[in-house]
Formats: sequence, C-alpha cells, structure tokens
Amino acid sequence: ALLSPAVLEDICVRTCFVQTREQSLRRPGRRSAGDAVQRVPLPATYPLPASGGRKSGAGGDGRAASVRVDGEVRVNAAEALFGAGAGADGGLGAGAEGGGGNGGGEEEDDEQTLAMAVLESVLACPVDLRVELLQNIVVTGGTAMLPGFGARLLEELRVLMRTHRRYVKLKALAARTMLYQSPFPASYLSWVGGAIMGTLEALLPERSLAREEYLANNRAVADWTSLPVD
Repeated sequence: ALLSPAVLEDICVRTCFVQTREQSLRRPGRRSAGDAVQRVPLPATYPLPASGGRKSGAGGDGRAASVRVDGEVRVNAAEALFGAGAGADGGLGAGAEGGGGNGGGEEEDDEQTLAMAVLESVLACPVDLRVELLQNIVVTGGTAMLPGFGARLLEELRVLMRTHRRYVKLKALAARTMLYQSPFPASYLSWVGGAIMGTLEALLPERSLAREEYLANNRAVADWTSLPVD
C-alpha cells in the first residue's frame, strides 16, 4: 500500500537532516572530480505503523515491516529549499555574482530559495524595520525541526547578503542576522503565538481585522505598522 502523506512527513522528520552549505557544495555535480569526496550518511530504517488488523510493524509474513531510507535521500531531501537546480555559483540562484566555478557569471534560474524568500520579505518592509526583522527571524513548522535546518538557513542568508547583487544592500546587516531562539518547539510555535495573542483582550481589537471588514475592503489587509495604537 502507498504511504500516507502523514507517514511520509514523519519519515522525513525522523530520518532526514540538513547538511551545511560546504557539505552541499561537495555533492555530485556541484564541483570537479578533484575536490574532496563527501561521505554519504548511513541508511536509516523507519518502522511502519500498524495498518488494519495487523500488529504494528508486522508484514504479511509476520516479519516487521519497515522502510529503508537511503543515505543520499536523508541528506538531500531538504536541498530543494536551499538551492534546487543551482549550478557552480554555489546555490545562490538567479543573479548570483562572483566566487563560483563559472567565473562569476549569472545563472538563469527562476527558482527561489528559502533564504531568498526571507530576504525578499525584508526588502518589502520599511528600511527602519529591517534591522529588527533580521535580528528576530522566527522559524516555525515541522520542516524547521530537521536537524541543522536553522544553522543552514542562517548561513544561506548571510552568504546571499554578502554576494548576491540584489541583496548586497543588506550586507552591513549580515553579521547581525539571527534566528529567534524560542522556548517552544518550532512544530507548534505558530499555534502558541496565536494562543497568546488571543488572550490579550486589550490588544486584540487593535491588532485584528474582522471578517466583515476584510471582505468590505476588497480582501485587503493594511500594513500592521500603520495600525493605530493607543
């Protein structure tokens, strides 16, 4: 039987991890054959949950049913977030400059990495807010629970700000960029934030938008920085 999306997600979270940027550059096809060879992680075994009337992990012959996750899959599953389809420019994507094996040329690539999406959001905000935003990046969701995810994201952000011509205007903020260290797990951090916000009865009316008002305003939401605060 096909694995359900929930099981696939659990397999990813429990067996996969995010490698460093330097390790990613050593992947096959990223550098010449003369460079150091990147070691492939050992495969992992994931026991399948119970299905129907059979016991947990029991196959048709009575043996434990499990899925073998290859080492390449474990280490490369998250690479799509940080530079899928990137070439010798080191995974910086479209418009990257300098330092790459292609002599500093630009790559024609329509794909946007996760780090690029973060920086695009920062650039869309007022200049005086960018320092505070980059110093308090909050990462939430199950994917953020992958070992090495936060360190890799921070590394990619700093590299982009120092080398990518679109984001070099943020270069002075690269060393000050940090991820917010939450006391709660990233997997349910959004729920915790919403729950806390919902308990602040004095602040909620000023920082919320009723559905009726949202629909009457052509489904537009005002910039939160322009909302009046007493």
